[in-house]
Amino acid sequence: MAVSFAALLNTALLSTFVWTEFLAPPVRWGMWLAVTVFWILSALVSLVRFPIAPRRVSPALAEDLFKQVQSEYLRGNWFEAERGLLQLARGDVEDVGVQLLLARVFTRTGRLREAAALVKQLNASEVSAKWRFELSRQSDELAERARQPPPDVQTGISLLQAA
Repeated sequence: MAVSFAALLNTALLSTFVWTEFLAPPVRWGMWLAVTVFWILSALVSLVRFPIAPRRVSPALAEDLFKQVQSEYLRGNWFEAERGLLQLARGDVEDVGVQLLLARVFTRTGRLREAAALVKQLNASEVSAKWRFELSRQSDELAERARQPPPDVQTGISLLQAA
């Protein structure tokens, strides 16, 4: 694509400034139009194929945000904690601590599939070697929760037993 654009641009430049008799003026204008259209389309294709990466959170802001997220997590404010964790994860995908806390939020909110997928992804990651113990604990908790019936079923069973 780049070679085609370069050839088209060079031909347009040469026919406009060096060999002016080489092509008729309407053909030259058509060539410049083709250069413009080609450039715009390739820019759009590039934006679709290679989206602009999200801005990273500055280290000082990330530290403050992580403290706030921890506070929300400890209070049981899962939505606020998840929102902050997702913002932190966008800034640094390899921050295993953030990803692991996000998996815990998923577990606490009953989204076990999402939590399991995230833990599996973290286990496959090379940067998570020092987090193996925590990852195995999270995997064990997910396995235990998967074996338990949903809370509404347990409530129904305990109501039947009480009667």
